[in-house]
Amino acid sequence: MFVTELQSRPNHVAVITGGARGIGSGVVKMMMQCDMHVVIGCTSVKSGEATVEKIREEGVTTGDATVLPLDLKSLKSVHKFAQEFHKRHKYLNLLVNNAGIMFGPFEETEDGFESQFSINYLGHFLLTHLLLPAMKVASSRFNINPRIVNVTSVAHEVSPEINFDDINMKKCYIEQAAYAQSKFCLLMFTITMDRRFKASGSNIQSIAVHPGIVNTQLFDGTLVKTLTPWVLKLFGKTLMEGATTVMYCCIDKELENAGGSYYSNCCRMTPVASLEDLKVQDKLYDFSVEAVKHFLPKTE
Repeated sequence: MFVTELQSRPNHVAVITGGARGIGSGVVKMMMQCDMHVVIGCTSVKSGEATVEKIREEGVTTGDATVLPLDLKSLKSVHKFAQEFHKRHKYLNLLVNNAGIMFGPFEETEDGFESQFSINYLGHFLLTHLLLPAMKVASSRFNINPRIVNVTSVAHEVSPEINFDDINMKKCYIEQAAYAQSKFCLLMFTITMDRRFKASGSNIQSIAVHPGIVNTQLFDGTLVKTLTPWVLKLFGKTLMEGATTVMYCCIDKELENAGGSYYSNCCRMTPVASLEDLKVQDKLYDFSVEAVKHFLPKTE
């Protein structure tokens, strides 16, 4: 696997969701090695701070990190996180929508959405839009295009369409199908945002990445880890291997004009054809705006 060069990026600000553990913690470490200021959004500030402390203990002296509370199950929490970010920072160079859950039992959030759909997709949809003003500032201040990196999954291929009539899958809830749909939506969002950026003349880039099968806490409680743990040991990547794939999409110079692309193992991949359906892209975008409209600026 290609190992990207960790170029120095002093004065660059990055936001990553779910940076307290798993792949996210590895990405945070590499961001700090690049001398970035990293804002970690996670449900437990204590866990996030422990991750930063561990990175320092491992010898990383560059970069800086701030931990802010963020619960992607709550649109109110997402809005509050964005408000706090804007109080502290004028611009944003890099947004990594990494946090996620997998194969959980049915749970409806306070906003009325299935939890995997909310955490893996809808919360990130809102967060991205709330942080766009800061990314637009960065696009005019730096000679490197700002990037949005959405951590999706090859599982999107299992759900090559969106069930708009029952987005929460209440009629027939299958946790694997709900996970696949959430990752399909995030990948489609990547493509849609790239199309919108190009149409408006923006140099912000939206990229999707499948980090591979990595043996992290994401698999805790799943049948894969309970019944066939050898699968993860035999075929799974290490935490840092998965993080490297994500970091490649964050900073590699070869991707400077790769908006709308989907990567795995640091190679460009072809996602399922249904993701390119413009009508469905617009339908998902409009559905999402309607779902989060109370938390968007009036101009949105």
